[in-house]
Amino acid sequence: MRNVFILGSLICLLSACSKYQIHTLSSLKTPKNEETGDFIIKNDTLQIVYKFSGENGPLEVQIENKLNEPLYVNWKKSALIIGDNAISYSGNKITLDGKYNGSSDGLFLRDYQIQSGKITGTATIPEDVAFIPPHAKISKKLLSVTTGLITLAKDSLKKLRVFPPDGEMSYDVKIAKFTKENSPLVFKSYITLYLEKDKNLLALPYEEEFYISQSIQTGKKPKNIELYKANRSDNFYNFEPTGYGKTMAVAGGVVLLGALSATTDQTANEKNK
Repeated sequence: MRNVFILGSLICLLSACSKYQIHTLSSLKTPKNEETGDFIIKNDTLQIVYKFSGENGPLEVQIENKLNEPLYVNWKKSALIIGDNAISYSGNKITLDGKYNGSSDGLFLRDYQIQSGKITGTATIPEDVAFIPPHAKISKKLLSVTTGLITLAKDSLKKLRVFPPDGEMSYDVKIAKFTKENSPLVFKSYITLYLEKDKNLLALPYEEEFYISQSIQTGKKPKNIELYKANRSDNFYNFEPTGYGKTMAVAGGVVLLGALSATTDQTANEKNK
């Protein structure tokens, strides 16, 4: 029991020695669902939904085919673009979840379980190309848009006092709001789709641009902050141990090993009495 107490105390100490950032994404071009935070592009041909919820902004895209003809996505010709750097979305695993109308020759749809007119499962498809059957959709997790803390200008951060609704003690955070012009992160997503029509492939490129419109900096975990909406697709966070936290991690590890060793020796001595 004492060992568990020591370990728990150390974990609590180290978790308080990290710096967290909570970011909100916006777009000047792509419509956003204000209830869910989903970024949605839709027309008579398809619907594309972007989600970024989680650590470091993991980009997830859902593409729905509204047509009676197949759609294809060329991931090798699709990319995340930050500045002048393009990172390919290339991959060969997709997940399907959608209605399927009509028959199949089995070329692309083998290994699926078809129940009640729905297609579910994972398929291996020709490298770098995703097949979207008529009236179906795919979901793919792509790249994270950050790899750690984002540099924020000190003069952009303003202190904000937060008063939790449950009566807990209030606390301070630092918050900054941005336009696209002064945002610390602006990036684009470029996706190349093809429509199969009259035995020809018609290219349908889609490019969307996003930027951080708000950042919150704090020493508290995001889940403990009312301003972080984990269920929203336009919210994500990142963190990094502070210098003190890194030092304490090393020192704490030494202390923990020593404490556990001492406790083990004491237990052994008591048994031998």
